[in-house]
Amino acid sequence: MLRILLVDDEPLVLIGLQGMLEWEKLGYTVCSTARNGKLALELIEREKPDIVIADVKMPVMDGLTLARTCRERSALPAFIMLTSFEEFDYIKQAMGAGVVDYLVKLDLTPENLQTALAKAAEKVKKERALLGELSAQENLAESVRSYQERFFVRLYAGLFPDEAALEQPLQHMELNLASDAYLVASCEIIANTTPVGMYPHNGAAAVDLRRFPRCEGVLDIVYNPARTALLLQAEELGIPHAGGLSMLVAQAKRSSEQFTGTVIGDEALERVERTVNHRLRNIILIGMPGSGKSAVAAALGKALDREVVEADELIAQRTGMSIPEIFARSGEETFRKLETAVLAEQGKRSGIILSTGGGCVTRPENYPLLHQNGTIFRLTRDLAKLPTEGRPISQTTDLAQLCARREPLYRRFADVTVSNDGALEATVQTIKEALL
Repeated sequence: MLRILLVDDEPLVLIGLQGMLEWEKLGYTVCSTARNGKLALELIEREKPDIVIADVKMPVMDGLTLARTCRERSALPAFIMLTSFEEFDYIKQAMGAGVVDYLVKLDLTPENLQTALAKAAEKVKKERALLGELSAQENLAESVRSYQERFFVRLYAGLFPDEAALEQPLQHMELNLASDAYLVASCEIIANTTPVGMYPHNGAAAVDLRRFPRCEGVLDIVYNPARTALLLQAEELGIPHAGGLSMLVAQAKRSSEQFTGTVIGDEALERVERTVNHRLRNIILIGMPGSGKSAVAAALGKALDREVVEADELIAQRTGMSIPEIFARSGEETFRKLETAVLAEQGKRSGIILSTGGGCVTRPENYPLLHQNGTIFRLTRDLAKLPTEGRPISQTTDLAQLCARREPLYRRFADVTVSNDGALEATVQTIKEALL
């Protein structure tokens, strides 16, 4: 029997799902239910279900976040997603999280639920078979790895009398010590000491970290931008990493001591680095159209004496058209390309306040452009307070649906989330405190 976990914040939906099929006759058993993604995650770890049927939109943790979290850990369980929304973006997001099927609640029938379960069961079958193969491969790989490690301990210790003694183990392991492939396999710490990726050549990287499966740490001596493409990739892969600003500050400290003869305490290093970061790091504002980004940016500019850049205004100036005109004449895709070009340009700068358009988070390539030199603040505001005048997408799309689609994207982009439902001064103060 395949074990099923049902996840939905509506009790009636859970009851309806349990009564929709004769689960046991079909080869399934409902092992448990949960009211949100967080509880479901705990149950998945404990109950080990084969298939999860989950609502997309739930409190605490939504269904897509649950699916992605599980996907990062294992190929199973298989996910079937339920939703009240029929937008393509939701489908795309779900499929990207490894979801096998997508069912609209209002159209849910025993027949299409059985069809989805059959797809999920097939995925479970394939993944179990694959996991069996991988287990055997992993055991073999571990044996080879152990043999290699013993070999290199002897090599580094100088226990081989001559090159001829190396020949047999090298042939046995099919290793070429001079090859790039071996270098990739053996590197655990990577330090970039070249100017690759340094301003104005942002976005370049000397190596692709995916070629280094054993890498456990990355150092990039480049300090402009603060997060190089190499560091951003390390962040994406979950590898501990550091940039070059700390080294630069330490060098400045030592130089000052040499020239002035005055000893500077090590406690000054952190203070100076924090000050430099504070002055050079861009403040990036993202959020729904009408969330108050422009007003907050203007107030922050006055409070911090910084230049304020409005991405939409730059686009309008350079095209000679308003944003609604661009949408009407050329469509959203053209606008998004123009927007990315502006973000690439402004993201390289330092010490500015950049107010972005509400949809900039819909293009993944914008994330590194904004993140390389910036702290990204997401402004939130009650949907009822969001104006729609002069905002093409807000005028043609239900705001609740638009917000739901973009919510996971805003969360991914944002370093800090700030409510802008209160006084402007309070929002500005919250951002200033977060910068310290």
